[in-house]
Amino acid sequence: MLYMNESVFNEISKLNFLGTFVINKKNLNNNMKTRNLIQFDKVGDYQIRVYKNVPKILENLFIENQYQIPVVFNKHNNLKVIEGLNDRNNLENKLVLFKLVISKNKIQVKLIKIFEETPSDNYMIIPIARKKRSVNIDISNLHISYFNLPSYPIIFGTPSFFYYKGNIYIHKFSITKRVNTNGNLNPIYQDSNILLIKINEEDIKQTELLIDTEIANRNSTINISDSFKEYEFLEILLNNAKKVNLFITEKDIINFHTSLKTSIFTILDGHSGVGKSELIRLYANTIGLNLSTNFLEVPISQNITSFKDFEEDYDVRGFIEKAYKDGGNLYFLVLEDFNSANVEVYLSELLYLISRVNSTCTNFSNEDMGTIKISDNLIIIGTVSKGISAYPITPKLIDRANYVYIEKSMFKNIPTKSEKSSFITLNIGHYNLKREWTVSDEFIRFFSHDELKIFDAINDLLIDYSSNANINFRTLVKMGKYSMNLPISGNNKFILNRAEIIDLVLYLNLAPKIYGSHPALSMIIGEYNGSKWTKGELIQLLESDYAKNISNFHLTIQALNKKAKELEYEGYAR
Repeated sequence: MLYMNESVFNEISKLNFLGTFVINKKNLNNNMKTRNLIQFDKVGDYQIRVYKNVPKILENLFIENQYQIPVVFNKHNNLKVIEGLNDRNNLENKLVLFKLVISKNKIQVKLIKIFEETPSDNYMIIPIARKKRSVNIDISNLHISYFNLPSYPIIFGTPSFFYYKGNIYIHKFSITKRVNTNGNLNPIYQDSNILLIKINEEDIKQTELLIDTEIANRNSTINISDSFKEYEFLEILLNNAKKVNLFITEKDIINFHTSLKTSIFTILDGHSGVGKSELIRLYANTIGLNLSTNFLEVPISQNITSFKDFEEDYDVRGFIEKAYKDGGNLYFLVLEDFNSANVEVYLSELLYLISRVNSTCTNFSNEDMGTIKISDNLIIIGTVSKGISAYPITPKLIDRANYVYIEKSMFKNIPTKSEKSSFITLNIGHYNLKREWTVSDEFIRFFSHDELKIFDAINDLLIDYSSNANINFRTLVKMGKYSMNLPISGNNKFILNRAEIIDLVLYLNLAPKIYGSHPALSMIIGEYNGSKWTKGELIQLLESDYAKNISNFHLTIQALNKKAKELEYEGYAR
């Protein structure tokens, strides 16, 4: 028997097969016509010949490609299925819908439905589609449409047809069009996930011809496949943001996307009302995440003092375990106001595992500590609380997560009209985000000798003032990984130039570590006297002629300037 792991078994258990009953005459004597069904209890007396929907991965389960499976009636409640038949003792050639049960290297059959109809090659099992959230469907204008097939296993590949609200649709090049059935659907079997129906093949061929012709005349067709480009996804994501009136800068949206690619844990900061939670949901909807099963949002209260408090109220542990077992799909765990409690205490168990998985250079790992297991298909996003009693985002947290700060967009830049195109939901999964779009390399090699010298100079300066802020080896690896994984444009160039990249990663990894009220802080970032800013030694270093050959460090200096103002006027730099 072909070796298959547990995940494949789980997929097979979801499949519905179509076939016909046959009698294995080698196992029966000459008076078989007089035998009743109960006597047909030997393995192999009755068999089912499978003639529809056999994935290639299952072909080796059958002997000599005969696609015949023996039926045992006294198992899996199979006798109940035949109780309503007029002639229950004569099943030969009857059409049957069934499932495969695989256990202990044996294949068995679980009957679902037996039909009186004569078998025909026109019978097809078709999955029933459900519209995904936030999707506008306009079949008449051939707009790109995306559907969810909740119980259609991935080992079948992409279905040729699917059923949606009374119509059969043909799927080709990510465009759907109704098959002309003249309203005569009349399925002989239907449940919440599939239906069994006859389709006129001539109608199908004509529809395929029509779609091929219309595709040739369109310039904006999007083909979602393994080779779907990252910059194409970003164009759709940015357009979707406009459709839902989420006015976050392109830079911040790209940073958020890059962060999710390169780390399990993302800290999402920004003032209240800037759109942090909305950005997370926009991203989840755009990639086609199932918000009812693969998305868990947990508000963090000040009362949480341990991992036990954190995991019990919303069954966080169960969600993490589910993500680990379902390694092929993405899962989002969103911690709202995650620093309302002491993160380093209630997330202590996870922080260690996160740092281990993030540090791998192979882009995939799983870790186990006690009963907690995680892999990189789990994405944890913590939104930052700005409350007075909120805990600070410490250097330890910054080193174990990607930090993204969302700037408030200028009101004057808000467009007066929204885009005409529809909100588009894609089927972007773990493979695209964590494999095809992610660069795996020696990340430190990204930086030049001069860039590394600047980082050394920054560290030497900060150590002199006993600051917790520094660029340690872990930070350097993280900065290199982030830099190498910033998206590539259509002409194979980084969306940002190198000087902008160096400034960006320094801003995201160093500036959040500089906070507090200690006197030495003013020596680092400077101090304000009225409206005059006396620049600190770190600013002077970043504005030196040597540093200017690398970058103008605009983002980093701007952030440190803001901290100097906070220190002067509030007595505390955030």
